[in-house]
Amino acid sequence: MESEYTNDEYTIGWICALQEEFDVATAMFTEEHGLPQSLPKEDNNAYMLGQIGHHKVVMACLPVGRMGTNPAAVVADSMRRTFKSLRFGLLVGIGGGAPKPFVGKDVRLGDVVVSVPKGAYGGVVQYDFRKLEAGKNGFTHRGHLCSPPEKLLTNQSWGELSDEYEYPAVGDKLFQSDYIHDGSKAVGSGSFATDDCAHCDEGKLITGRKQRKDNIPVVHLGTIASGNFVIKDATVRDYIDECYDNTVLCFEMEAAGLMNTFPCPVVRGISDYADSHKNDGWRNRAIAAASVYAKALITIISPEDVVELPKVNKLMAELTLTVKGVSEDVAKVSEQVQEDREERDRKQILDWITSIDYDSQLSDIVKKSQECTGRWLLDSPEYQNWANGGKQILYCPGIPGAGKTVLTSIIIHDLLDRFSGTSGFGLALLRQLAGRCSPLPSEVKQLCSTNYSRKTRPREAEIVTTLRAITKLFTKSFIIVDALDECQKADGCRTKFLNILFDIQKEVCISILATSRSDGDISRFF
Repeated sequence: MESEYTNDEYTIGWICALQEEFDVATAMFTEEHGLPQSLPKEDNNAYMLGQIGHHKVVMACLPVGRMGTNPAAVVADSMRRTFKSLRFGLLVGIGGGAPKPFVGKDVRLGDVVVSVPKGAYGGVVQYDFRKLEAGKNGFTHRGHLCSPPEKLLTNQSWGELSDEYEYPAVGDKLFQSDYIHDGSKAVGSGSFATDDCAHCDEGKLITGRKQRKDNIPVVHLGTIASGNFVIKDATVRDYIDECYDNTVLCFEMEAAGLMNTFPCPVVRGISDYADSHKNDGWRNRAIAAASVYAKALITIISPEDVVELPKVNKLMAELTLTVKGVSEDVAKVSEQVQEDREERDRKQILDWITSIDYDSQLSDIVKKSQECTGRWLLDSPEYQNWANGGKQILYCPGIPGAGKTVLTSIIIHDLLDRFSGTSGFGLALLRQLAGRCSPLPSEVKQLCSTNYSRKTRPREAEIVTTLRAITKLFTKSFIIVDALDECQKADGCRTKFLNILFDIQKEVCISILATSRSDGDISRFF
């Protein structure tokens, strides 16, 4: 769907680094506009446009597998050139916290950190590493970058997040900086390894942190450190923090690429402590918290303020907002995002089975046919018995050009009308049958997963097993085979195909209809 608004009508940009961040971000729209009306050839970004409050917002995500300051700069620069009326942007996602349990701000998992100038630093500082030298940590101070807009929002009252964005079962564990994670008993291997610190020495946990009254995220305003790789060493984390006078609250990988060309508030949900004890337990919570905060910020900014923003720092200096009403939106985030993910996965799996869109072909043929075409067949006793009975077989032979495919399409259209209100009605073979299941049956997902991992197409036995399992999910199904004579005879392919259909029919309630040129070899099966 293409937006009804021109690119120049969008005034706020929102950038994410990860697809999962982008999924939640788009759920923050109060109204989706769709895709841009036009894009310059040199702009390779994928955008989603929409409304938040009174503002038209453009969202973009870094390319899959590309993280760091350089890709972020490319995405931001393209966005700025394509949407020339943007007044400011937001960089929203997750980051690693720099906890200060007893001195300063005690950043915890699930909290939100927002970049604002602190002392001599402009909200975001950039670090770099070079070859280690004797007696040195190899850390190179790169200075601070341009300040983001100052109208930022701090809030201590949040609506509770729901479903997969709820407070995680994985505990908030902060270990001593010099204690390395014990991953010797992680489950799985490589990128699929899972480990929740179950085997780490809890005697090395930092104790005495002040108990919070609830699980509501706290927003911290301060310095964010940005570089080109993940910090996962607590001693390095603490060293960098010290270099910036203990002002760093969060570590991430994209902001430094934006600050000098696309100054914007950086909003990060804390998903780990930038140490060796990283795990994914807090990612969803952190992503949702950051997104809700960013939406709240956009919501309270007046359109007049945005219009006056060539000077980005004209945003108000201090603001406190109670995010009432946002909680209702957040309550829908899990459901919306899950639906989007399932639909994307569903399409990928169905396209993997076959890219042929039978529904479109059916629609085209039916539209081209004359009214009342095929009525003689639909009214015939043979067809009525086939459509209304169980485990029926109907064979329709004919000469070439007699209109068998048109009749087949009319039959399918009639069945769709006839059973449109019937729960459990399925139609045609694997793709169409699976496509009428929501969510996709586990057997189909397993078929795709198994063959995708071994880079093969499914074997005949796997297809039959899956088809048999899916047909059992329906009270009644119809399998319609058009132009059966075009199914190759070599190696007994056609015979094997028909035998499989008839074998499945013995187990479940399916009715079979086949069209073909007159062929004695085929007729003997019917």
